[in-house]
Amino acid sequence: MKSLHKWALGIVIASAAALPALAQGDPASSSDLITLDDSRPSVSASIALPANTTGVIHLDLSMASVVVTDAQDNVVFRQADPRVRALELSIAPNTGTHTVRVERLPAHRQALARISSQVELTDIGPVDAAATNVLTLDQGYSLPLTSGTPSSNVRLEVPMNNSAVVTASYPSSGATAQLVDNAGHVVATAGVNIDGLGIVLDTGIYDFTLRSSPIAADTSVDVHMRAADAVSYALLTAPADSPMTVSDTTSAPAASEPCTATVAVEAANMRSGPGTGYSVLGFGLAGLNVPVGGTNPDQSWLVVGTPNGASAWVARNLVELSGSCSDLTVFNVPSLDETSAQVLPNNGFRGDDDHDEGGEIGEREFENESEHD
Repeated sequence: MKSLHKWALGIVIASAAALPALAQGDPASSSDLITLDDSRPSVSASIALPANTTGVIHLDLSMASVVVTDAQDNVVFRQADPRVRALELSIAPNTGTHTVRVERLPAHRQALARISSQVELTDIGPVDAAATNVLTLDQGYSLPLTSGTPSSNVRLEVPMNNSAVVTASYPSSGATAQLVDNAGHVVATAGVNIDGLGIVLDTGIYDFTLRSSPIAADTSVDVHMRAADAVSYALLTAPADSPMTVSDTTSAPAASEPCTATVAVEAANMRSGPGTGYSVLGFGLAGLNVPVGGTNPDQSWLVVGTPNGASAWVARNLVELSGSCSDLTVFNVPSLDETSAQVLPNNGFRGDDDHDEGGEIGEREFENESEHD
């Protein structure tokens, strides 16, 4: 078998607007900073590796989501959480080309991102061995992956007013990874095409789980966590814009009921923007009632609050409105439609589900099962 080599990924960024030159392995540079706003709510990058090589894509993020798909449009990584400040994704060898799509989170008018490549995951330095599978700063733990233990997890406790770097490398294990917060909300998921990752998280408690089946050979995976400032991570500053708050009804007249939307179909896709071309963040099942924070210019999509405290866009024809909805704030976010059906993420809001025009069916509810738009 040919030996594997480390390789700085070939990256080509595609966007409707011109972009600055892409820095290779220089996340501290400001010249390659990408601003995502109404005129450019998302950006895509194509990444490729020569045969029998591995490489890492580095993303610095502020109020941005990330979806990575393979050449067959299968989602191999997904995150849409403002607590994720940076990512390093190691691409497994011989898995073909991938597309990285970075989008502005729907609750914000502006997001920042930087995309670069590097040879391998950042070495975050020495850590102390934890006595249990509960980690705080400057600690590490070895997760077993064996035929008897194909799934293993570690709890990550990021102290208040801190950001932490968490790393795990698991090549040739065929493992998938999931990061969930202590409220049960999925923060990030990674498929088998990702064989190692680094993730910078803000304050919180998270569970990191690795699953591998079948196991080719017994192994253990080292999970390390250190303070981001100890690793000299140059975290992006949050954009100086006002977030689109969908739960604030203080501006409504005292006698008026706030505008709410109730899912009127079996299931409705909750998207990152107004249109079927935007990624699906989850879906709401029939009967789910959510606050409405605004609409797009032609009023065909609504930005709503989700049960997990975030926000998303839903097609107007999939919900019934109640309350004072005649004077909604208009957000000038470009519509983006696609004709192909999109697979839903494993995340949902309970009410009852959403369908795309292509009739896509999803797995992650906000909560129940079915879907439109």
